[in-house]
This record gives sequence, structure tokens and C-alpha cells, in this order.
Amino acid sequence: MLSLAIAGCGASHSASAIQTAAKTSTSVNGLTASRIQTEQQHPATTQTLTKKIAIPTSSPPVSVRFFNAATMMPVACSSVTVGGKPLSTLADGWCGPGTLSGQQATLASSGYDSVTVRIRPHENILLSPTALSVAEQFSQALQRSDWSVMWSLLHPLQQHVWGSESDYAHFLAAKFTWQGASLISSVSLGTASVDQHWGNVRFTSEPLLVTEVPMMVGLPHAHALNPLDPSQDASPVVLTLDSGVWKVIDPGIAGAEGTILLPPHPPYRQLHVPILMYHHVGPPVVHQKTMTNFDFRLATDLTVPVEHFAQQLSWLNAHGFHTISLQHLFASLYDSAPLPPHPIVLSFDDGYLDNYTDAFPLLQRYHMVGTFNIISHLPGLMLGTNTYMTWSQIQALSAAGMDIESHTVYHVDLGQLSATDALNELTVSRQTIGEHIGHLPQIICYPSGEPFRSESQAAQQRVLSLVEQAGYMGGLLDPKIAGNLEDSSHPQLLPRIRIAGQITPIDYERLIEYFSR
Repeated sequence: MLSLAIAGCGASHSASAIQTAAKTSTSVNGLTASRIQTEQQHPATTQTLTKKIAIPTSSPPVSVRFFNAATMMPVACSSVTVGGKPLSTLADGWCGPGTLSGQQATLASSGYDSVTVRIRPHENILLSPTALSVAEQFSQALQRSDWSVMWSLLHPLQQHVWGSESDYAHFLAAKFTWQGASLISSVSLGTASVDQHWGNVRFTSEPLLVTEVPMMVGLPHAHALNPLDPSQDASPVVLTLDSGVWKVIDPGIAGAEGTILLPPHPPYRQLHVPILMYHHVGPPVVHQKTMTNFDFRLATDLTVPVEHFAQQLSWLNAHGFHTISLQHLFASLYDSAPLPPHPIVLSFDDGYLDNYTDAFPLLQRYHMVGTFNIISHLPGLMLGTNTYMTWSQIQALSAAGMDIESHTVYHVDLGQLSATDALNELTVSRQTIGEHIGHLPQIICYPSGEPFRSESQAAQQRVLSLVEQAGYMGGLLDPKIAGNLEDSSHPQLLPRIRIAGQITPIDYERLIEYFSR
């Protein structure tokens, strides 16, 4: 087996994620024991890797061999150049000429970062693929359904999400194949870009240097089932350095947080996952002269004091709860993605400014994700005592790994509108939000829970038909009776648990414990 010692480190990761990330070891042709040392340079990091590989005593007295540092597969001698000249292939995969031994040389190969090393006899040298090369390997493996290669290219923190290669492979097969055939018609990559301040709360406590590469996945079957969605997904694959090697930390559509795809025949599955429902998180409400008693009671009911919210998140963290997105919930319902222990969804309705100024920093502190349901006409406005987040603030939430979904255009009762007006509320809000955050929301949060709280079955069936027509995959309720049973046969009717502003800490704890059994 290959032993690995690393000097230097990149940006800080979430302590809990790092502590639980799986440890791996790799072998090269089953050999262990001879030393190689390679220095790899990158604008943001300098890494020194030391590996030990055994060399058979019968090896011929020639030069070096090369391996892909990401996959540990051999690299052809003819693809490596020194001074612009390709190396020759000698016996048993060794590369020459042997006269290179003892020289300091800059090695170059297409798709790999250049590296300067002093070449010693019988040495095994690792070449680090560029970020774009790793993204290409990942996308090509997706197109040919090579789940093992995709797993090998995942960052350890992303591998930890799945726990095992078999769980990841099972998810990919469920999402992208049907009866043994791939549902993907094509995969291609867009232009790579560098982000020096990537900060997804699921993986890091400090900004990471990443490379983002749009991955266009052709999905004609998904488009046929959901015609308002584009015929291809263009979610980016995000890569960052792991011990000097580029790895996929966010696999886009090929991850639990990726675009929800409706299976050709959705499986029947039920999950007990509490979805909490918040509105305001901020200072305690003060009775103002302009307020009626009703307004004061309503504001008090809708506002969880920020100190109480901090206590709630601290309690969830201390008792082993893990927040998930609605995409992850659907990945489990439809594609058998594993859920973390004690999964829970935190949703915030309406898009108030305090969601950004007060709730968001606390979510970041505990590395928790929230779902924010946005009324698309209101960002940046002030109505009465309510101020709403701006689009730039909503974009910042999305960039940090928060889930952004739709709460219609004007927050009106869909059951009381004509079919044309209700469809407009659903489609325009979805398109508007998508234009600002770069992808279409897939979940609708029903204003005031209607028509599912108090209106006729006919109104409910009409709205459900329009929700499907508008391209939504699921819907959030505001039920009279709280619930936590999420059912794949009724994805547009996901129950939630309302968190009132007046709830005491002990009642909050009892409520969560009850719905987490």
C-alpha cells in the first residue's frame, strides 16, 4: 500500500467534517517501499508530497515512471516532455533516457500541472492533473456511467457525505439510469472560472480557493417529464485542492444537493424528516403606536427572538441534528441518497431582511443550511414594518450553500385566483428567482398554506395541476396540524412544523424530540 506524508495545508475546513472524513490509502501495482518526493506549485498553495513505493529488485537500471496523482493510474511516457522533447518508453513502463538521472528537470504533460523535480534512478513521480482535466475525467465518467472513477475524484469531504462508494454508486444509478440504460444524452463542459472566496457552509468555515466548471448534462427524458425545465442542466462542478491534487468538492447535479430529476417511475418511499417553518428572526417585537393589537400579536407570533434562535440552533447541534436541503430530501426520496443522522430542514418564509442579518450568521456559525422561500416581487422593498432582503443578499445566501425557493410573486391565495393568474404567480416567480441566482427553484411554498388549509378539493386539485405544469417538483404546506411524514407519492404536499415566536426553549425541545422519533 502507498503511505503518504503531507507538509502544508490549504484553507480551514469544518472541524466536524474533517474529523469524520474517511481516511484512504492507495497502491500502485501493489508495491510499497521506495521514496519519491514531488513539489507541486499552485498560485495559492505549495504542497510537498512524500510517498513510498516498493521497487522490485529485478527492475532494469533505467529512469522514471509517472502516475496520475488523482487516480494513481500510469501516465504514458510519450505524453511527458522535458525541454519540449517527449520521453521514450523503456521496459516495464519506465521512461527514459536514463541520462536524465540526477538532473533537475521541468516536466510537462498536457492536462497536468508542470512540476520541477530532481530525477533520481528508479523513481515514481506523481503528476497532478489540472482542475479542468479532473473535471473532464469526472464528466466523461458520468456519461459512461463509470461510478467508480467518479468516486475516486471526489474530495474526502464530499465522500463523507455518502459514507461509502457503494452508496454513491447506488444513488447515481438510481438518478441517471433506467432499466440498465443511461438517461443522459450528452455531457460537456463550459469555461472554467476561479473563485478565491468560495464558502459553502456544508464544507468550510473559511473561504476556499476553488475552480468552478459548468457541466452541461443533456437530459431529454427529464425535459419530457418537465417541459418548462431546460433540456440540459448546467450546474457547475466545483473543485478544490486536497493535498495538492484537485478533487471535486461539489459534484453539481451528480450530488445530493443537485437538481432534482423526476424518475421515469418514482419509487414509493416515506421519510420522517421534520421541516421547521420560521418567518422573522430578530429583536423582540415592540408594540408601536401605529400597530393594532392584531398586528402586534401577529408580529410576535411570526418573530423568533434572535437569542432564542441561537439557543435553538445550539440545542440542535448539541443533540446531533443535521440540517439538509430540500434537494437532499428529494435525493433520498427518489434516488435513495443516504441521510445524515437526525436530519432536519429549516425553512424561512417571505424573505425578510432579518433572515440575512440575524438568521444567516447563526446558520454559518453552526455550519447549518436553511431554505429561504422568496416572494419574488418584494426583494429590496419596505412594506409597513417589514423590510425584505435585496437580490444581492439573496445571491449571497445561495452562494453560501443556502437553498432558495419560490413563495410566488405577490404572496396571494392561489386557490382564489383564476387558472391563468395562478399559473402566472407560479411561473413568473420561478423565472425571476432563477434569473437572479443562476438556477430555477424547484419547490413552491404555498402562501398561507392555501388552498390546502381550508379550501375545496376542487381548488386543491386545480392548484396541484398548475404546480406540476409550472415545473415544480415539490410544495411546502402550512398545515393546521403539524407533521413530519414526507411521502414520495405526494411531493407537492410536504408538511411542516410552525415555530412560533412565543415558544419556550423547553417546548421547542419537546416539539423537536416528538417529531424526530
